[in-house]
Amino acid sequence: MSLFKRKSKVNGNSEEKLQKIPHQNKPSVARSVSVCLLGAEGVGKSTLIHTLERFAGFPGASHPEDSCVLLWKDVQITVWETHLCQLKEGTVPHADFWYFIVGVDDGMTADLYQVLEDAAALPFRGVFMSKSDCLSFIEDTEFIEDLKLEIEGYLEEYDIITEKFTFIQGSAYNVEITDFLDDIIRQ
Repeated sequence: MSLFKRKSKVNGNSEEKLQKIPHQNKPSVARSVSVCLLGAEGVGKSTLIHTLERFAGFPGASHPEDSCVLLWKDVQITVWETHLCQLKEGTVPHADFWYFIVGVDDGMTADLYQVLEDAAALPFRGVFMSKSDCLSFIEDTEFIEDLKLEIEGYLEEYDIITEKFTFIQGSAYNVEITDFLDDIIRQ
């Protein structure tokens, strides 16, 4: 319970009363993690962040621009959108781990390939293959597998792929968003 002062008039006199207000239920947080999303312009980083915020954000969570604070299964997650130029400049936020965001309509862009050497030192967790719902031919699993192999080849050149590295095929607009959140909170 918190207290606040309220002025009221009793018999023409002003007097202060203490009134009790119950706290709103604050979310239970077991642990916190921070995540950076890295991808070329137009692959859906901002859309993904806005969707995550609508899906798992909680009232009262403050955050700077290009980020959101979420609560998923008792884990508080801070997600940062990171631009390729920030990686080159060395002005990226600190994060527990990182994800590449790659649009299935573009694949591994030249811009993203150019920063892989700088990205190699960062703790990458996986790739979110965004926009899987945008192309009608995407139902072809061979296309997705070929794209995954192409991305994997580029990342292996710089030893970015680890044993726990994951590929998540999805869209910021579909239920795969829960797969992405589950991957973020795994230990």
